[in-house]
Amino acid sequence: MIKQYYSISELLTLDIPSFPKTAFGMQKKAERECWKSQMRNKLGGGKEYLFDSLPDSAKDYILSKQIGTSSDIVKVETPVQKLPIDINELKPYQRDVIDARALILKELDQLSTVYGGINNAICKFQELINADELNEDLKNALIKANAKSGGRPVKISRATIFNWRKAVKENGTILALAQKEIKEAEWPAWGDALLKLWQRPQKPSLASCLETLNKNLPAAEMPSYSAAQRFLKKLPPLIFNKGRYGSRELKKFKAYVSRDTSKLWPTAVYTADGHTFDAEVRNPLSGKAFRPEITTVIDVYTRKVVGWSIDLSERTNSVYMALARSIITHGIPSIWYVDNGKGFNNRCFDDNMVGLFARLGIEKQNSIAYNSQARGIGERIHQTIWVRASKELATYMGIDMDAQAKQAVFKKTRHDIKNIGSSKLLMEWNDFKKFCAERVDYYNNQPHSSLPYIYEIIDGQNKRRNMTPTEFWDKCERDGFVADKLTNNEIKDLYRYYEVRKTTRGLVSLFNNNYFSNDLLPFHGQDVAVAFDVCDASKVWVRELVEYNGEVRCGRLIAEAIFNANARGYFPESKMEALSRKRVENRIKRLESHKDDAEDELKNKFLEFHQMDIEEYTTLPKAETKEIPQFSSEPKKEISSPKQIGERPVFSGDVEWAQWILDHTDEITQQDKEILSTMLKKPEVVMLFEVEDVNVNALLALIKEKGLTTAIGQAVI
Repeated sequence: MIKQYYSISELLTLDIPSFPKTAFGMQKKAERECWKSQMRNKLGGGKEYLFDSLPDSAKDYILSKQIGTSSDIVKVETPVQKLPIDINELKPYQRDVIDARALILKELDQLSTVYGGINNAICKFQELINADELNEDLKNALIKANAKSGGRPVKISRATIFNWRKAVKENGTILALAQKEIKEAEWPAWGDALLKLWQRPQKPSLASCLETLNKNLPAAEMPSYSAAQRFLKKLPPLIFNKGRYGSRELKKFKAYVSRDTSKLWPTAVYTADGHTFDAEVRNPLSGKAFRPEITTVIDVYTRKVVGWSIDLSERTNSVYMALARSIITHGIPSIWYVDNGKGFNNRCFDDNMVGLFARLGIEKQNSIAYNSQARGIGERIHQTIWVRASKELATYMGIDMDAQAKQAVFKKTRHDIKNIGSSKLLMEWNDFKKFCAERVDYYNNQPHSSLPYIYEIIDGQNKRRNMTPTEFWDKCERDGFVADKLTNNEIKDLYRYYEVRKTTRGLVSLFNNNYFSNDLLPFHGQDVAVAFDVCDASKVWVRELVEYNGEVRCGRLIAEAIFNANARGYFPESKMEALSRKRVENRIKRLESHKDDAEDELKNKFLEFHQMDIEEYTTLPKAETKEIPQFSSEPKKEISSPKQIGERPVFSGDVEWAQWILDHTDEITQQDKEILSTMLKKPEVVMLFEVEDVNVNALLALIKEKGLTTAIGQAVI
């Protein structure tokens, strides 16, 4: 009878050929070959090893010994690894190996089209390796494709490449490139107990877990700190972090599925996301410092930014403007792929009868909540464009900004706004719009790592680089792609929101305003689609509702209905004005201390602000190429002359006093020198003086000249 488990002493007794003849040697062989084991329950303890985990030669020998003759042996085969039928069955390291090897094969296929066959492509690829001219993605791919921990990029052999190609061809899937599954290491008896203590949201330390474990396990079964540490390090990242992180955070440790965009086309999918800019600019309504909201629309296939908008917050109007700009300049998308943010979900988009998507035939798809990985392209654009752009401004407020410098800039901007109404550190709204346009234009004309390669003759050499999003879009148009664009009349209608209303004797009512047209009389009592301009309440456009393929849609234009003087209000009020009024009134109720700031948004300035954006997005002038502005063009406020009291003036602030010191060096007292030396040791004071054009170096030289030690100046510098 074949046993399921054998102890070391039993294996020694069997005298298996080529096996060690000592217990120590047998134990080392078992550890080296990762034999599966369990603890013995018999006297003496120790381990016993699973028969199926032994080498084939040992299993054949044991069978021959038990049965009697080798002719009667029924060979027990170890299970052969099968390729996973589902990508989700792959382990993280297998997934990395597949991605790496697939990337190398893709690169070789592209080279073969240029150099005339796979053999020449392999030679060229090996030359690039030897010359260290591979990009970082391919260098990392070589390391991972090698499937060995801690390895450096290796010279890939021709045989290896052909084996990979053959495996993919025979299996019909890149899953054939998966590395064989690594044998599981031995699971210690205390492993489960340690994991229960380790996998907790409090994130206890290993020392704390072992201290608790020691209270519940016999001393003989307690692992050492090193043994427990090695056990945890060998765990997969998902198991290691399970319980210590919630379901959202745990996603970053799970295997991912790359989105394949090769079968798409331009305008097939637009994706968008909002981002709060990481630097402060001047609010165009209140004049205060604030961080604007930027909505960016990207064509998934070409990676081109096709539209964008900036606003006070991520709301429907901001998203609408960004999408409208994308449609006007690049065409109508087939799919609009966004998250569940409030700015992306609104009746003006989603209404089945009169919503924008229903009118233009756009399919909207929302990503899963809290699953930003599904929109990786849209999420990465924040880092690529807007985070980099925000770091160019003095008012950068990112988490990696020095806290002291951030605080100094914050205080400076608030001080300037309070005293002179503006700050040179804050970029003006119009300058910021030009700045954003330049950043977008720069991104669209830079090589993108996910786009195809092109070859250029530079300095007599044929060099390769990735295409830019603009180049790739233009290539698609040369290859025959034609975008579905709007006519001029359709563009005008694009900026109108729609509501369904019932007609009554030639009248339609919208936002407490009545609109009349004789052309509406035949439609008395019927539902119609009423279009309105958010910035003009003088008239509305009324369309017939018709049934098309079982769905109700907007039909032909019936009439342009004019505002009726018998409406509730003597003057018509647009929706933008109504919404602005409601929002401001709510803010006044919540925050009385900010009443003045909120009431600014009730003024005509708010309406003009959005009207300006609509006109810009319709005409879309190309951004001028110029040096990126860092500060506003507002002239410097001159320092008023200090008031005289007696012989010495009275100063309104440190800047005025320091300037007076420079202008009256003969009147400086010892107390002035001590105060000045103390102030110049503070970085925020030095920054303030430099911003206000006070000569700090002259002050340092003056201190030194007046007898103070140079160490003070050196500390300040």
